[in-house]
Amino acid sequence: GMLAQFGLIFFMFLIGLELDHSMIRGSGHTAVLISHYSIVVPLVFGLAAAVIVYPLVGSGDFTGFALFMGASMAITAFPVLARILTDTGLHKTRIGALAITCAAVDDVTAWCILAVVVAIVKATGFFDAVQTVALALLFVTAMLTLVRPTAARVIAVHEHRGRLAPVVMSMLIVGLFLSAWATEAIGIHAIFGAFMFGAILPRSRSLTSQISERLEDMTVLFLLPVFFAVVGLSTQVGLVAGGEMWLVTGLIIAIAIAGKLGGSVIAGLAAGESWRSSTVLGVLMNTRGITEIVILTIGRSLGVISPALFTVMVLMALITTFMTTPLLARLYPRSQIDADVAAAEADATARGGKSPVTPMPEVEPLHATRSSGIGRVMVGVTDPISAQPLLHLATWMRRSNGEAPDVLLATVVPPPGYEQVRANLSDLDDRAAVVAESLAPLRQQLADAGVTAEVVAVVGTDPSEELWRLAVQREAGTLLIGSHEAYLGFRPLGGVAGQLLRHAPCDVAVLVGMDASRYAVTDPVGVWFRGEGPDAAALHFAAAIARGTGERLRVISPVAVEVPSVGLDVDEVVLREPTVAAALEAVGGTSLMVVAPPGTVEGVLPALREAVIERAWVPVLVVRGAAAGIAPELGHYRAAL
Repeated sequence: GMLAQFGLIFFMFLIGLELDHSMIRGSGHTAVLISHYSIVVPLVFGLAAAVIVYPLVGSGDFTGFALFMGASMAITAFPVLARILTDTGLHKTRIGALAITCAAVDDVTAWCILAVVVAIVKATGFFDAVQTVALALLFVTAMLTLVRPTAARVIAVHEHRGRLAPVVMSMLIVGLFLSAWATEAIGIHAIFGAFMFGAILPRSRSLTSQISERLEDMTVLFLLPVFFAVVGLSTQVGLVAGGEMWLVTGLIIAIAIAGKLGGSVIAGLAAGESWRSSTVLGVLMNTRGITEIVILTIGRSLGVISPALFTVMVLMALITTFMTTPLLARLYPRSQIDADVAAAEADATARGGKSPVTPMPEVEPLHATRSSGIGRVMVGVTDPISAQPLLHLATWMRRSNGEAPDVLLATVVPPPGYEQVRANLSDLDDRAAVVAESLAPLRQQLADAGVTAEVVAVVGTDPSEELWRLAVQREAGTLLIGSHEAYLGFRPLGGVAGQLLRHAPCDVAVLVGMDASRYAVTDPVGVWFRGEGPDAAALHFAAAIARGTGERLRVISPVAVEVPSVGLDVDEVVLREPTVAAALEAVGGTSLMVVAPPGTVEGVLPALREAVIERAWVPVLVVRGAAAGIAPELGHYRAAL
């Protein structure tokens, strides 16, 4: 219990710290209208629901019960909404910016309403309630007029020194607990003081990031799991038994969705938004997540919510959160999101103004060319050092006419911090731009080698999805990435590499063995070839690299096969016997080995192919051509985007 309470205090402090003041101050008429409607309508719906369900699952005084039902229906999970916007790419759109602004205003308003409700519930009479509210207002005034200026002077010293000193961090933690204690003593919950202390701190990107870095690990990895464990133990699904209770559950879920989603849709239409935009806003504002569970925990601790109703409301919070992403995928597909972002950027560029979202940094667009056999090569970059072997390969590749393909250096930037407390999305595009700028030396390195290249950085939580989406958007013919080993065991084609090999709608080449010191091509370029269809892509890649290095091409086969002409001199090697030892011996005389991935080639000797990939002493390039089971589905993947 105590650790769970500490978890809530630190969690609410971080939520307040992440609150973007500029969103509150700069919220326009539309944002204020939608946020207030999305508070008032579900609040009224919750009061109405209380009248119906109180005789069945009510607990304590009806007034407190009804007010708490209304407040719990009105909340939006700010951090969860931010994560959904990031995952779907909506944070780059106008509707996403409007949603996060509405949620910010909604968040502050809802917590203020909840504080008043808690004060009324804990009061013993009318004058006691008035006194509690008055003390709460006095607390807020003191925080704004006394604590905030003091914190600003402390932060100014921090800004001058450029780092968060331990003594400053200690002062902030002491201030956090004093603020939480004050609101608990006043008669409202301690989490309101924690939220208020985080919200009133002057905004400094450096300060915010340093505080978050020091507190997020402890909060998200230790304290919040303890809180969720307590909630799980308090959630007794067995209490939702019988037709009557399931009817109550369905009714509460329906009322919650109708109030929050419906109220936001009506407000959006009243503000001049289209039906689709209004519905998307409603779906986003209907997200409740962990914030709802925090409120329910307060209600349960006050005795306002019975154990049965607590379980029903937890189910409501989970369902309204889980339904958000599937509904968004139907209402606003990713292909439409990308098209709207591109159109907004193009329009801003044409008008000579600033785009509503920061465009991906790039040079003059390159045009993929597939007619000569190799299109644009997209290189997945995690960091400049590990990218060196991939850059070597990119500079060696040559089309059949001797030209070097264009190269796109792509990197996926994870959002900073943990999604449980991440609510400020204002710096995501700036973060991507900084990372893209850090890759400029790699672009220059390719330019010095005579290869035209550009750099693009995108923010995302799923590297494989973002990379194959970029491959489609930028019409890449080949995606070149490094292998990703599993935490346990050796699986060079696991993780991101494995997902891209299975799903990317273009040729995929995975480099196994990322030691840059091993990449000096002085021996023939080898390719494992049995004559099956997928082996053709491996032969094609090996020939492209051999053209660029000037070395001979060595075709290694477990059995005698006819090798198609690739316009190069070819050394054909047939294994003396179909054994792993013979295969590794033949491979050892090459500088680089190219092979199709296991599972794409039917045959009786799959162990030899796997042995080459996992045990060869030379770098191995695992190549899966787009024709290997992926080309027929390309239309499906484009539609899914």
